[in-house]
Amino acid sequence: MGGSIGGSATGGIWSSPTGGVFAPNAQSLDARWTPPEGFSGTATLTLTTSGGNCGTASASKAQTVNAIPETNAGEGGAACDLAFALNAIPSIGSGIWTQTEGPGTSMFTPDPNSPAVTVNASEYGRYTYKWSETNVNCSNSSELIVEYFKRPDINPGTGGNNCGLEYNMNGSTDVGSGTWSLVSGPGNASFSPDTSAGNALVSVSDYGDYVFSWKVVNGACSDSARVNVNFVKQVSADAGEGGVGCDMRFSLEGIGTYGVGTWTKVKGGGNVVFTPDNHQPDAVVTVDKIGEYEFAWTVENIACNSTDIINIEFHDSPIVNAGSDTLICKGSNISLSAQGIGSFFWKPEDLVTAPDVPDPQTTPTETTRFFVTLTDAAGCENSDEILVEVREKPIAFAGPDQDLDYLFETNLKADNPIIYETGNWEVLSGSGRAAYPTLSETSVSNLSVGENKFTWTVTNDVCPSASDTVSIRVRDLLIPTLITPNNDGENDNFVIKGITALGKTELIVFDRRGLEVYRNNNYNNEWNGEDYKGIQLPDDTYFFIVRPENGTPVSNYLVIRRQR
Repeated sequence: MGGSIGGSATGGIWSSPTGGVFAPNAQSLDARWTPPEGFSGTATLTLTTSGGNCGTASASKAQTVNAIPETNAGEGGAACDLAFALNAIPSIGSGIWTQTEGPGTSMFTPDPNSPAVTVNASEYGRYTYKWSETNVNCSNSSELIVEYFKRPDINPGTGGNNCGLEYNMNGSTDVGSGTWSLVSGPGNASFSPDTSAGNALVSVSDYGDYVFSWKVVNGACSDSARVNVNFVKQVSADAGEGGVGCDMRFSLEGIGTYGVGTWTKVKGGGNVVFTPDNHQPDAVVTVDKIGEYEFAWTVENIACNSTDIINIEFHDSPIVNAGSDTLICKGSNISLSAQGIGSFFWKPEDLVTAPDVPDPQTTPTETTRFFVTLTDAAGCENSDEILVEVREKPIAFAGPDQDLDYLFETNLKADNPIIYETGNWEVLSGSGRAAYPTLSETSVSNLSVGENKFTWTVTNDVCPSASDTVSIRVRDLLIPTLITPNNDGENDNFVIKGITALGKTELIVFDRRGLEVYRNNNYNNEWNGEDYKGIQLPDDTYFFIVRPENGTPVSNYLVIRRQR
């Protein structure tokens, strides 16, 4: 630095070996000396004067020059949060950091005298810091500006499942400005009104999972967070058409896409049951009270739901009675008769005279089940049926006639009646007793000698009965009076026709003199005219006695004739 040097002589001039500038000039006794740039130390200043006749004189003085520090506070800038690194470039002398402007206070670490410190501000904002250096009595300073910004406290929203292709974002921050961007997803995305609105409406082109980034910048500070949004296709519930439920039941016709559907009762006076369950779109709903009901079909899929409501009026089934099952004989005509209130329709319609009347005529040729459907004023239907059994006219065959030799019992063998027919045996003439009169095959006893007639009558309850007659002729006991035992195969033995009906029978034969020539206590038509010893008896007239176990003894004569 320079200074005023002063003097009392006249006509003098200042000079300095170190150079410098004297102002206003070197001839001014009170000139001000400015050392050369960059000089520091001690300079010798000399004033040389001229004293006229006395000659010249000079005087010197020492001037100490201290250098002015060249201060450099370094670079300012922006800080995220409340700390900033200051880096002054030291010159000469000692330095110190001070805050000259700012909304809060500052603390310098490790201390304000270090050129490189960390400054911590108490509040966010714009601060001015000064680095001052002092060299003896010289000082200098420089300033820088630091702006502190708060780190944003951001929230991108909850995200989650969204119904449809549009979603209102819910990003927020306490400071700064944010920007939305698409990170990933199956389609494109656009933001309205723009990407900087925290509550922007994002529209995507395709359904699926998307990731969005919410980035907030506050000066030097920034932060970002991501949110996931699953765009789900909107469901559309269709409960179908309502209507009338007959017989307290109604077949539902719900339609559900992209989700799970559920039927619920909205209104109605009774309890309801859904079969097989209330998640089936085509479930059958059954109520326990008639009346008007409302049912809701709700379809849900993750985030979306849709509901449709139908009205159903439940009625009891109309009462219809087709009558009792009946029997007719083939070829007969019958009048059907249904009871109920409403309109009727009979099936098979081609077998009745008029299918749409309650009492049509029919002449079926075979057993037929007729169905009648009654439709009441509400459109509810109910059906009943009647079986018309058609029976063929019965046919009776009592079996072939029979001839019996002194037998008083036999078997009756008529044709068996079919399943719905019954038969009965009756005595028409003669005598006899059937063991089981209602069976087609049965034994008959107590027949009488001569012709016995029996009637077999078959009936099926609706057709005229059919009858047939069988004749059983019982010949009387025939005992021969002549045998010709000559081994020609004709009339060789004494054959009693009907002997089987006599039980154990004894035969005794006598000659003319009354002598016994043959006896058999259990005779069976084997005697051929021989005596006890097997010798042929001569041709002659003999006498016999037949003593049956059943019946009375019979005696008569017998002629043996071997020669013709």
